[in-house]
Amino acid sequence: VVTGRIQHRGEEQISLLIDSVKSVENANGSYDNDTDASVGDTVTWKVEASVPSNVNELKTYKLTDKMSDALTWENKAKANLEITTNNSTTLEASTDYTLTVPEDNTTGGTWTIEFTEAGKTKLATSNVKVITVTFNTKLNENAIIGSEGNLNDAELDYSNAIYPTEDPDNPNKG
Repeated sequence: VVTGRIQHRGEEQISLLIDSVKSVENANGSYDNDTDASVGDTVTWKVEASVPSNVNELKTYKLTDKMSDALTWENKAKANLEITTNNSTTLEASTDYTLTVPEDNTTGGTWTIEFTEAGKTKLATSNVKVITVTFNTKLNENAIIGSEGNLNDAELDYSNAIYPTEDPDNPNKG
């Protein structure tokens, strides 16, 4: 069993409603909390994150996925990581966000999508409500067999500090 879990991490309390969901593609092509897979199978994941209307005012808006050691990031081409939005706004790598991925054939590993100032502005002015990221991994020999499953965690990391801040080293002050 392969399972997905999402965590939220922000700096102090935040008054924005930011929801996110992590799921895995099952045998019938829909996404759910878990699926059955065998060692060597490709597992397709989906991470969805709500975008606050004032995302352009946030200091940080970033998605990070830390894969368990039961998952292998084969390479960027096989991972086929895609970023889409609820209203088909096109997001450009390097301009709107930076993407950091594991080295090829990494057991476990982490990918990160961090939105640039231009990207956060585009999300806000285009009225994007949801970002969806899909990607593939391979289930490897470290997989745990049984109901305990193999977790794949994702985090939505944001700062509730709204620009401008008086102290750039402490965004919640000012």
